[in-house]
Amino acid sequence: MLQTQYGYNSQRGVPGGLFDSSPRSVISRANGETTPIAIKFGYGVVKGTTPGVDVVLPTSSSTADEFEGVVLSDIAEHDIDGKIRITPTRMIGVMDWGKVWVIVPDDLTIAYGDAVYLINDGDDAGKFTNDSDGGIAVKAKFITAVDSGDIAVIQLFNQSSDNSEETNAAAIVDIEATITALTARVAALENA
Repeated sequence: MLQTQYGYNSQRGVPGGLFDSSPRSVISRANGETTPIAIKFGYGVVKGTTPGVDVVLPTSSSTADEFEGVVLSDIAEHDIDGKIRITPTRMIGVMDWGKVWVIVPDDLTIAYGDAVYLINDGDDAGKFTNDSDGGIAVKAKFITAVDSGDIAVIQLFNQSSDNSEETNAAAIVDIEATITALTARVAALENA
């Protein structure tokens, strides 16, 4: 069959694809799974048996501190059934902060700004949800609304930083104290 129509619109997005050209951080990790089709592009992964070296799918015992990021799409082999194979021990790119397309369960309704949770149990382990009972809380928010579908965009924030209100309030107090001290120093120099 000949293709007779061509669209000018970009594809909506692909799992593990970059959402836009905004700043981001990508780390390299080895696939720590033993099954070639376990980890997929757009899945969330956690520290493997050697933290800082490999990543695996989350399990029911995984914690938020073990979350490494989202597997970015890359060149991969397809098996005879057309499934992407990210072979064990293969190096993969993992986004630890930035905007990325992720896989969500089918028929999930998401609103802009919803909190993000990494599913850590069952067949959907590695996918993301906005259901607080869904798994591990991730420092991120959904930045696309989805009525039902299997792909959405999240904005990941720096997972290793402490963004608690107490920490932020203490930092503001420190900054205000520094400004006060510098203002007093400038006034003393002007009067000298």
